[in-house]
Amino acid sequence: MAAKFFSPEWCAQALDAEHAASPEITTLFKDASAFTRVLALEVSDRPDVLAHLSYEQGTCVALTANRYPEDEVWLRFSATLEHWQQAASGSVPASKLVMTGKMKLTKGALKDVIANQAAFDRIVACFSAVDTNWQI
Repeated sequence: MAAKFFSPEWCAQALDAEHAASPEITTLFKDASAFTRVLALEVSDRPDVLAHLSYEQGTCVALTANRYPEDEVWLRFSATLEHWQQAASGSVPASKLVMTGKMKLTKGALKDVIANQAAFDRIVACFSAVDTNWQI
């Protein structure tokens, strides 16, 4: 049964997919051993729909629909549901959506996105492994 995008059930399945790709993702971080960060992902036209990924030394330890404290968030990405769907399907890499302004970086530095763009693209590509109900 399809899970609603960024719901707790969806996040659990996406975390499993991220863990399956973790060996590859870890190699794509600029400095995986120092990558202890929280990424916030938001649906721009639905501010109540969000997910947070927490990484410790390049390993994802949480992907949750719960909010993290603002002071822990390193980078925040905001995009319409349509653009998240494009990125998740792989039809447009997430980093390309950032560079074209369709996915907004609303917190953090663009240089950090650029340095880790291959990892970010691979993380978002993991979302395609989840049977997703995009009607949120």
